[in-house]
Amino acid sequence: MSQQPYIGLRPFERDETDIFFGRETHTDELISRLGKHHFLAVVGVSGCGKSSLVKTGLIAGLEAGYLATVGTHWRVVEMRPSHQPFQALAERLFSELEHELGSDYTAESLQQALRQGSLSLHELLAQYPLPNNAQLLIVCDQFEEIFRYFQQGAVAEARNFVSLLLASSKAYPLAAGVVSHSIYVVITMRSDFLGDCAQFAGLVEAINQGLYLTPRLDVEQLRAAIEEPAFVFGGEIEAALVTQLLEDAENNPDQLPLLQHVLMRLWNLAQVNQTALNTQAYEALGGLKAALSNHADEVYNALSESQQGLAEVLFRGLTERGDALRDTRRPLQLAKIVELAGVTTAEMVAVIDAFRQADCCFLMPPLGLVLQDETVIDISHESLIRQWERLKDWAADEAESVKTYQRLEDRALEWQKQKAGLLQSPELENFQQWWQVKQPSPVWAQRYGEQFAVSSAFLQESQKAWLQEQERAEKEKQRAEEQAKLVVQQKELALEVISQFTYEIPEKLAKIPQTAKLTAEILEYNIQALDKIYALNPNDSNAQRERAVNYSNVGNLYLDILGNVNKALDYYQQSSKLLQQLVTQDPNNAQALRDVSISFNKLGDIYLQLNQTEKALDYYQQALKIRQQGVKQDPNNAQALRDVSISFENLGDIYLQLNQTDKALDYYQQDLKISQQGVTQDPNNTQALRDVSVSFNNLGNIYLQLNQTEKALDYYQQSSKLLQQLVTQDPNNAQALRDVSVSFNKLGNIYLQLNQTDKALDYYQQDLKISQQRVTQDPNNAEALRDVSISFNKLGNIYLQLNQTEKALDYYQQALKIRQQGVKQDPNNAQALRDLFASYGKLGSFYKKQKQHKEAQKYFEQALPIAEKLAEDKMNYQAQQDLKILQGDLKSLKE
Repeated sequence: MSQQPYIGLRPFERDETDIFFGRETHTDELISRLGKHHFLAVVGVSGCGKSSLVKTGLIAGLEAGYLATVGTHWRVVEMRPSHQPFQALAERLFSELEHELGSDYTAESLQQALRQGSLSLHELLAQYPLPNNAQLLIVCDQFEEIFRYFQQGAVAEARNFVSLLLASSKAYPLAAGVVSHSIYVVITMRSDFLGDCAQFAGLVEAINQGLYLTPRLDVEQLRAAIEEPAFVFGGEIEAALVTQLLEDAENNPDQLPLLQHVLMRLWNLAQVNQTALNTQAYEALGGLKAALSNHADEVYNALSESQQGLAEVLFRGLTERGDALRDTRRPLQLAKIVELAGVTTAEMVAVIDAFRQADCCFLMPPLGLVLQDETVIDISHESLIRQWERLKDWAADEAESVKTYQRLEDRALEWQKQKAGLLQSPELENFQQWWQVKQPSPVWAQRYGEQFAVSSAFLQESQKAWLQEQERAEKEKQRAEEQAKLVVQQKELALEVISQFTYEIPEKLAKIPQTAKLTAEILEYNIQALDKIYALNPNDSNAQRERAVNYSNVGNLYLDILGNVNKALDYYQQSSKLLQQLVTQDPNNAQALRDVSISFNKLGDIYLQLNQTEKALDYYQQALKIRQQGVKQDPNNAQALRDVSISFENLGDIYLQLNQTDKALDYYQQDLKISQQGVTQDPNNTQALRDVSVSFNNLGNIYLQLNQTEKALDYYQQSSKLLQQLVTQDPNNAQALRDVSVSFNKLGNIYLQLNQTDKALDYYQQDLKISQQRVTQDPNNAEALRDVSISFNKLGNIYLQLNQTEKALDYYQQALKIRQQGVKQDPNNAQALRDLFASYGKLGSFYKKQKQHKEAQKYFEQALPIAEKLAEDKMNYQAQQDLKILQGDLKSLKE
C-alpha cells in the first residue's frame, strides 16, 4: 500500500496499484499480447512510463489472474543487465527460486548453469518444476544497457545472454508429446535503441512479433493520473491547476516523470499548509518546465563547497553520452564512485543521501537502504539528465573531456607503435591546457581508455621535445632582444607546464606501483629542464624554488615508494642547498625561510631513520631556530606557530630517545604552550585541538616514565577530553575516532597499573566500542580490526584477573577469530602472524591453568607452525625465545 499519492521521479512499484491511474487500457493490451507471444518488448521514448507500466500494470494484472489461461500462480524475476547480465539474472532468479533449488545451487553456481546454453533455463525448470504449475516471468528492465555492455567488448557474453532470453520464451519439449511453455520474457527499452537490436541474431524478429509501442496518455488518462491519486488520499486539487498541468504536459516528452515530481512537491506543500494543491504553489515551484531543475539546484546549493565538488564527480560518473548525443544513465557501485572521487565512503554517502531523500528521489536506491561498497547507485530517471540544467552542462562537458582524452590516448598509442610523432604546436598547447584545467586521474581515465601512463608520458615527451626545439630556435636568433624575448616565453611556459608534472601528475602516478620508476624519471627530467631554464636566468627565484621542490619530490618518491633512503637523502640535501641560496639572496623572504626550515626538518627525519641521532638533533635545532624567527616577525601567524610546535615535539622525542628526560620534558611543555596558543586564536580549529591533545599525551608519557603516575593520568585525561570533543564535532572522522580509542586504551592501562580494575575495565570497554564503530564504517580497515582484537584480549585479561573465566574465555576467542581472519587475508604479514600466535598461546595457557590439558595442547599445537615460521628470522630473538617456551609447554603436556 502506498504512503502518499505521488512518487516523484522513480518508477512505480508492484504494490502501488492503488495510485496507478490512466494505464488500465494499456495494461489490458500488454496482458493480452503477452499471452499470445510469450516474448514482449515494451518500447518507447525515455520518460513515457515503460517500467511503471510493466511493474504496476502488467505484473500486478498477471498476479491478479487477468491472464485467465494460465491462472494466478506467477514467479516474477525483475532484473537489469547492468555490466554483468548473467550475474544479475542469476542472483534475482536464485532469490526467487531458492526454495525449489534447495541446497543444489548457489547464486554463483546458478550463474554458471545459465551460461551453459540458450536452453539452460528450460532445462533447469524441467529438473526443478515450479509448484502449482506456476509460470515464470522474467522482466529485463532498461534492456538498452546490454548494448553498452556489447560495445565495451563483451560481445560473446552479451549475445549469449540475449539468446538465453529468446530461447527461454519459446516452447520446450519435455517428453514425447509434452511441451513446456511456462516461461515469459518482457523487456523494456528506449525506442532510440531499436536500431542496435540488429546486432543480435533473432532479436529483431522477436521484437517485431511481440512489440508494444508504449502510447502517450491522452487527455482523460492524464487527468486520471493527476486527480485520482489525490482523491485516494482524501486530498483536493484545484480544477485550474489540473487544466494548467494538462496544458503544460501536452507536448512535453518527459510529461509523466515531470508531473509525478511536481505533484509530489505540491502534495508535500499542501500537507504542511493544509491547503488544496493549487496554481499559486505550482508557479512558485517553477511550473512543469523548471520545477525539477529548480529542486535539484536547491539540494545542490544546500551542500557545502567541497560537497558540491563531490556532487559534480558523482553525477558526471552516473551519466554517459553515447552515439547521436544520447544521454543515458550509467549505474556505478558505491566503491567505484568513492574511488573516482578520491574521498572516504562516508564523505560520498553524505552527498548521495542528500539527493535520495524521500522528497526528491533523484538517486536510487531510496534512503531507507543502507549503502555498502557493492551497492549500485543510479539516477532515478533519465528525465533528470534532460531537465536539470546544471547536469546537462556537466554531461556535455564530460563528453567533451572524454573526446579530448581519447584523442590524446589514440595519438599516444600511435606514437608508442612508432606510427606517429610527438605533438606539435598548437595541438600540444591545447592538450596541455586541457590537462592543466581538468587534471585527469588514472581512475577517471580508466573509464574511457586503458593507457593513462602512456598518455601522460607522451604529453611529457612532447613537452620535452618542444622545449628542446625552442632551445634550438633561440640559439638561431641573431638579435639579442629577440633571443631574450624567446627565453622569457620559453621559461614562463616551461615553468607552467612543468609545475603540473611536479605536483599533480607524480602524486597520482606514485599511487600506482608499476609507474614508480616512470614517475622518478619524469621528476628527474623536470629537474634537468628546470636547471637549464635557471641557467638562462640565474636570478629568477621562482625557477630556483621549482628546482628545490622537484629535488624534494624525487626524494619523497625514493623514500616512500622505491625505498632507497640514501638516494632520498641525496635529493633532500640538494633541495635544502637550493633553498638556503634563496634565503641568502633575500633574508627577509618568509616563504623561503619556512621552506628551509621544512627541509631541515625533513633531513632530521631521515637521519633519525638512519639512526644518526646527533645529526638529526642538529637539523631539528636549526629548523626550530628559523621557525622561532618567523613567529617573532609575525606572532599571530597560525602556521608559523604550528611549525614551532612541531619542532618542539621533534626535539622532545629525540631527547627522550637519548634518555635526557629533563630536556625532553622541557620541549614537550613548550610544545603544549604553543599548541594552546593556536587553540586560543582559533577555538574551532580541529588540527590545533588535536595538536594540544598530542602535547598532553606526550607529557603523560614522560611523567609515566618518571613514575609520576598521578601527573601522567591527569595529562592523559586532558588529552582524551579534547579528542572526544573532536569526535563530537565530526563523528565520522576516522583519525579522531582512532585517537580516542588509543586514549581510552592508555587510560585503561594506567588505571590497571593503579589497581583500579573497575575503571580500567570501563575504559577498555569504551575503547572496544570505538574500535568496533571504526570497523562498521570500514569493514576492510586492518588497523581497526587489529585494535578490536587487542581490546578483546585486554578485556579477557581483566576478567581472568577477576576470576570470571567464562567471560575471559569469550573475549579471548573473539580476539582469536579476528586474528585468524587477518592472517587469512594476508598470510605473510608478520604482525598478523605474531598476533595470531599470541592468541593461540593465550588460549593454550588459559586451558592449561584450568587443567584442561587436551584443549591446551590443541591451541599450543596450532601456535607451533606459526612460531616456527616467525623463528625462521634468526635475528628475531623474541621469536626464538617464544618457540622454545612453546615447545616446553607442549612437552610438559605430553608428559
